[in-house]
Amino acid sequence: MPRGIARAAHKVLLQEGAVCAIAAQCLATLRIAWKKSYAEPSGGSDRLDLTANATLSGTYQLTVADSGLGASGVVTISATAGPASFSLVWSNTAYGSVIRAALGFSADLQAGSASYTGSYASKYIWLPNVARAEPEGPEVTASITTLGIEDSDLVVTQAPTGATNVITYNRRQEARMTWRYLLSSKTHVINEATTNESLQTMWEVMQDDGTMLFAYYPDRTVDTASVALVALAKRFEPIQEVAGWSGSNSLWAFSWSCVKKV
Repeated sequence: MPRGIARAAHKVLLQEGAVCAIAAQCLATLRIAWKKSYAEPSGGSDRLDLTANATLSGTYQLTVADSGLGASGVVTISATAGPASFSLVWSNTAYGSVIRAALGFSADLQAGSASYTGSYASKYIWLPNVARAEPEGPEVTASITTLGIEDSDLVVTQAPTGATNVITYNRRQEARMTWRYLLSSKTHVINEATTNESLQTMWEVMQDDGTMLFAYYPDRTVDTASVALVALAKRFEPIQEVAGWSGSNSLWAFSWSCVKKV
């Protein structure tokens, strides 16, 4: 079964005046995935609201190119069962250009087309060519989000007489997120085949957001099974799997410690 998917726990609302509003939940977040396809369903306040807008006609869809081991993460916004073409302008002066860039578009969509594909991958999505390696326990499901490691603030003291005293506060769940045999194109910015597709880009975004927060999806085909994690990773330090092998097809390993968000 395909495994290895992550998506951030926050989302960005795209709202451009009275014309349209798009809440790109799958793209305005960090997502780690491999194999198989994923498409954002149209409709719904936190998915795609162009369809519901009274001034527009047709059905609008936002999809992500995440099928296969070399998935790019590029976004396509398209219209069906409606107009032959449409335009989309991110006009909000404070957030318009930020949201547009987050979706991977370098300019407003005004070419008179029924479908637009981003110039580069969203920097909020990472699509590794392999699944997560070496989990410490069973993967999370829709109903079970227990991680493999459990830690606590337990302190045990012992007096010279041998008497002991125990103080404890809370327990917390932890995980070691590890990937083996990652392509360098999926690991390092310098070797990206598609702009923003590397883990290094995602790690930088997590730092820039100031939260180090993402959501891990163990199975791409089950969008309801995920867990929100905070990465304890102040350094980006992949390890080469095969010594002396360089270039975009060289293989790398990466691991970071995480705690479950509470």
